[in-house]
Amino acid sequence: MSSGKNSETDAPGAALIIAYGLHHDRFGDRLAIQSGVKTIVGRRVPDFGSEGIGDTRISSRHVEVQLDGDELAVDDLQSKNGVLFNERRLSKVRLLDGQAMQIGSTFLVFRRDASPTRVEGGMLIGSGTAINRTRDRIGTVAGKA
Repeated sequence: MSSGKNSETDAPGAALIIAYGLHHDRFGDRLAIQSGVKTIVGRRVPDFGSEGIGDTRISSRHVEVQLDGDELAVDDLQSKNGVLFNERRLSKVRLLDGQAMQIGSTFLVFRRDASPTRVEGGMLIGSGTAINRTRDRIGTVAGKA
């Protein structure tokens, strides 16, 4: 399990950042990803704060993520709603810096170096309505980072 949300005093590093979802007050919340550590992401996993993500369309143990060099390996843990990447449901995904995945109604952006205070919309790779909505929210993520 990872150490939890990054604070201003944490060392910069890889993170998943909530970029879009049902809980607008959660935009910008970060889950630190430590190299070599498998981390479970789910509805009630406390790493995104004491309540977890809170999206009811996310399983309690939705995905397992692990940093692999500059990529984030994502494995679906047989969740009910799966993992969407570029609007396709996949059981395994490898995210590059700036790419997003959707679990439940929540978009999570992977940042290899989460120390910058801004996440630029142009860094999000992909197309389609869902990705375009996520790009619109990237500025919000940066504002709460």
